[in-house]
Amino acid sequence: MKYATEIDFSFNNTMTIFINNIKDSSTVLEFGPASGRLTRYLKNEKNCSVYIVELDEEAGKIAAQWAEDCVIGDIQDYEWVERFAGIKFDYILFADVLEHLTRAEEVMKRVADMLAPDGRICVSVPNIAHNSVIIDLLKNKFDYTSTGLMDSTHVHFYTRESLDRFVAQCGLYVEKRYATYTQVGLNEFENTYAELPEKLANMLKTRKYGEVYQYVYIISKNADAQNLDEIIKYADYLYAQAFFDYGRGGYEEYTRWHVHADEKHYIYECSDISGAVKLRFDPANFPCSIKLIKVQGIEGEQSEELEFDSCNAYFRDGNIFFFDNNDGQLHFKLSKPHYDKIVIEAEHMTMEETARLMNDCIIKERAELQQKNQLIAEQRDKIEFFRQFISRNPIYTLYKMYCKKNHRDVE
Repeated sequence: MKYATEIDFSFNNTMTIFINNIKDSSTVLEFGPASGRLTRYLKNEKNCSVYIVELDEEAGKIAAQWAEDCVIGDIQDYEWVERFAGIKFDYILFADVLEHLTRAEEVMKRVADMLAPDGRICVSVPNIAHNSVIIDLLKNKFDYTSTGLMDSTHVHFYTRESLDRFVAQCGLYVEKRYATYTQVGLNEFENTYAELPEKLANMLKTRKYGEVYQYVYIISKNADAQNLDEIIKYADYLYAQAFFDYGRGGYEEYTRWHVHADEKHYIYECSDISGAVKLRFDPANFPCSIKLIKVQGIEGEQSEELEFDSCNAYFRDGNIFFFDNNDGQLHFKLSKPHYDKIVIEAEHMTMEETARLMNDCIIKERAELQQKNQLIAEQRDKIEFFRQFISRNPIYTLYKMYCKKNHRDVE
């Protein structure tokens, strides 16, 4: 059975995004549950009533033990329409399913009729425009695999634009957009940026949505849906982390934060933080310079700037930090036992901006050093003046004679 794995809560993935958007005690229709890793979690942990449709008989029978009812068969045979007639679902799930369907639009229109008035459809699809696919295409390769982006059972391919168009054609509306990410060289493709000319590699690295692995959409029938976009447009190997110290002898990583990004400007949000005494923010996994715009704790309608504690920056100039290592860290103190939300807003500076900043700092430090050297020179001149003045004073000469006679040091 393909994709028969457990849910990994250590990072954002399709399953965790779905789970975070599904309310407890909901009625759920899940297409393609495989052996039921999500079915089981929704039943046992969120008290949901789950109905499933699975093509693979063996997997479907395993998943059925956590389902209210189960249809074993092809989604496009529509047996489930009659089987579940009369049920209005709070959530209908397609986790990496639509790309396997030849009539995906028809299926979506049918399930929309089965939604509760405020129901949601949760969809994830692979991104055919991932940079790994493009690198293979540039090498004249388009090889199917047993799993992943190039799964041989995929009959539809999606990009951000085509998925948006698909939702609109189905008469539906996007409420929230999320994504999962993989870097070139760290997924199932055997290629790297190093195989390309430098200019072409740099172009791909800074290409919008280039390292989006899957798009994850929350969709509704509501024309006034909020259309919230949580997708990092320009990933370019940025891997930021947040850690909290709960007084248990070290920092613990926070894995469910939301990230809003646009090229070099990032906003990170951590929700419902209780009992923490410190925050550690690692802005990137490479040497970088950042401008810290704000670090706020929000509780109800009140917000406060978190108190800066320490960092391992090579140098700091106000709210600008330059890190010369792959593990840059900023530490902040938390003054309250609970925050509804902690927001970190930062801007990554370009190499040109960093070089200009470094040059300005060097000029400033040189000027300050010259001022200090000048003050030191002036003080030395004053000391020498007073020494000469005293040495020529008759009283000082008598004082030296007195000290010599009484075997005392001259002060």
